[in-house]
Amino acid sequence: MDEKTLRKNIIKMREDLDEATIRLSSAIITESLFSLKGFTEFSTYFVYNSFRGEVDTNEIINRLKILGKTVLYPLTKGDTMYAVKPEDNSFEKDKFGVYVPTNYSIFDSVDVVIVPLVACDKNLNRMGFGKGYYDRFLRNRKCLKIGICHDFQVVDELCPKEWDVPLDVVITEKRILRR
Repeated sequence: MDEKTLRKNIIKMREDLDEATIRLSSAIITESLFSLKGFTEFSTYFVYNSFRGEVDTNEIINRLKILGKTVLYPLTKGDTMYAVKPEDNSFEKDKFGVYVPTNYSIFDSVDVVIVPLVACDKNLNRMGFGKGYYDRFLRNRKCLKIGICHDFQVVDELCPKEWDVPLDVVITEKRILRR
């Protein structure tokens, strides 16, 4: 199956999930994430705001804040994605329909990135929406890259491009894959 068809099919499957399934998968994935050895020992966590059937990141964000961690969010401008810290609780939808902070400061240093994905393979190659924001953001950063997704989003093999950045860990509701 070609990349475009695979992306379209998996996005459709994800969007067709009912809320109860998303809640259950998200709860299991969140517990697995927080049980990873050393996960909570970092300072700055870059976490996306979920939408369109993605694993719900709200509990991850809340738990990190309770632990006193710095939580950063993605913000895109042009072809560049930034890690931003909200200055208050004001968020608005961006051009993709994702909630982003309206008042923020930009951070250069990030310890852990929770990476959204459309699909990944067993070698931890990732397929996103095809815009390349995360690959450009992650390219020269020393950070832990963790993908979270529903188990059906893990496929046998993807054909990564030279600019694709592989993940270090992928967590689904059924398994944890490590590089």
